[in-house]
Amino acid sequence: TSTTIAAYAPYITITDHSSLTSAIKVTENNEVTIRPIYNSDTAFQVLRKDGSVTMSVNNFDRYVFANQMMVGGADVNYRMFLIGNDTNGVIGARRTSNTATDSIMELFSDVGGAASLKLKVQADGTLRLGGSTPDTTGALLVLDTKNDSGDPSVVDGAMYYNSASGALRCAQSGAWVSCVGGLVAVNTSIPGGNTIANTAAETNFASNWSMPASYCVAGRTIRWTAQGTYSTTGTPTLIFKLKAGSTALATSPTFTTGSGASNREWRIEGQTICNAAPAASAATESQGLAEIFTAATTSTPGEMVNTATTNVATNGALTMQISAQWGAADPANTITMRQFIVEAIGP
Repeated sequence: TSTTIAAYAPYITITDHSSLTSAIKVTENNEVTIRPIYNSDTAFQVLRKDGSVTMSVNNFDRYVFANQMMVGGADVNYRMFLIGNDTNGVIGARRTSNTATDSIMELFSDVGGAASLKLKVQADGTLRLGGSTPDTTGALLVLDTKNDSGDPSVVDGAMYYNSASGALRCAQSGAWVSCVGGLVAVNTSIPGGNTIANTAAETNFASNWSMPASYCVAGRTIRWTAQGTYSTTGTPTLIFKLKAGSTALATSPTFTTGSGASNREWRIEGQTICNAAPAASAATESQGLAEIFTAATTSTPGEMVNTATTNVATNGALTMQISAQWGAADPANTITMRQFIVEAIGP
């Protein structure tokens, strides 16, 4: 085959037939180099006695296959076992049975064993931090930190920490919410659209919450709170509504306001329960309470009561908002929503 083998003391070089490439080379320091003339998926192989492959080097796709790999140490319990510097930094990967709780990857702080287990991935997808035996230390799960306002793109089930708002954030049903407390919307300023004046038409306040499609799952409860100030000339009437899009979920009675009121308080509290799975016409139950003050210590409460459920298209996005309607249009008849708070609790 015209293959040339040249041996010089502790050196050996095997070249291909062109004598241009060192196919196998052993240096005086016993360094071994294997260089095929062509890239191949079987560039180098180690076989068992029966001819089955124990290890194969694929220099075409640049990977190494091994039936089992022990690097830095040997442990027959693992399909792969890697040891870093000395005995610190160990990764073990195995699948010794088909049970759901069997490990497919384990990370240790030393040569192995339950006491040094730091991370475990089970065959059923369970991720365990720390060992299975309780101790006085406790392993910490530290999430990534975002240091400016706003949330990243939503991925349901995701979590992160926002240092700008000092909040742990969770993504569920297509929306980011606080992981503690369930706050989903709050106004931190008062837009011009939060003042309604000189009109007798029903008008929505500008502050609202866009509820994502399919967020209203069965058992989830939306809690509304809104409050602000109003002023009048004469004694005009005033009506409030809690709304999902254009659908009224709860309506206040018709209040008769105080005569010549000036910056008196009003307040609304309401709860909307999602009674059914998201659908084009899903049942919701809303109840609430509205209150207006006619003097510093005098107020008139009014029930926002329902005796039946209200069907809304919860399989699509909905604008959750509040409207007000004066009984008479006058520049002096003005109402401002200064606070709008929405919370979600439940599944």
